Amino acid sequence: MKKIDIKRIYGDVSKYDGTKVKLGGWVRSVRDLKQFGFMSLSDGSCFKTAQIVLGADLEEYAECVKLFPGSSIICEGTIKATPQAKQPFEMVAEKITILSKTDETYPLQKKGSSFEFLREHAYLRARTSTFQAVFKIRSEAT
Repeated sequence: MKKIDIKRIYGDVSKYDGTKVKLGGWVRSVRDLKQFGFMSLSDGSCFKTAQIVLGADLEEYAECVKLFPGSSIICEGTIKATPQAKQPFEMVAEKITILSKTDETYPLQKKGSSFEFLREHAYLRARTSTFQAVFKIRSEAT
């Protein structure tokens, strides 16, 4: 199975509804609700994230709900259209491969970072949504 971009799924959710896909990217947030969990995944192809549903029966569940923002994963699962929810689709995870983990000292958290902090840590700028937007506009302008 070939990895696809989240942007392609947002482009035509009905095309992918009910199909198995592979997504790869970085964890933005994880919510553990004991019997299942949710993970927000970003791959950099668009500003929106994909919501991954983690069932308690998932083999990697215990490890996945302990991931911090910035961890990189590859997720295989089935796309399910959710037109009544905030996001137009979600992925029900069947297998997750953790490529690298971050710890609680990872400097970018869900709360956001100030521009002063990003001036001191210039290597983190490309990982923030603000600078991603600036870089995309700059790329189109050139």
